[in-house]
Amino acid sequence: MHHNPKGYSLVKGGAEIEIQWKDRRLGKICADDRSGQRHFGADEWRVVRRRLGSLHAAPTLDDLEGVPGRCHALGGDRIGQFAMSLWGPYRLVFAPARTPANLPDGGIDRHSVTAIEIVEVTNYHDD
Repeated sequence: MHHNPKGYSLVKGGAEIEIQWKDRRLGKICADDRSGQRHFGADEWRVVRRRLGSLHAAPTLDDLEGVPGRCHALGGDRIGQFAMSLWGPYRLVFAPARTPANLPDGGIDRHSVTAIEIVEVTNYHDD
């Protein structure tokens, strides 16, 4: 799926983040508009689709800085994962698919993340 509905032009040199799915079912739901709309609802699916388009258009996580969806690192029991805002408290949660380089402070070097694994779409604020 290479959907980029807003036409974000982040690709430098033709590279893009490789996207994998932790849950095969979620990957199938997000594979086409009909499944996505049926599962999430039409308005919510449009937001999920835009976030996936942004991810596909970026060569690394570092390139998502300033892109709608506010890609941010998570903490607590979700250290090592990232999220992008969807609607209300819902987030698209993902993690690096390969071991990324670490920064001196222990954080993940976003520039080294070129492959991700989508974990879930969830409201983790209720956890």
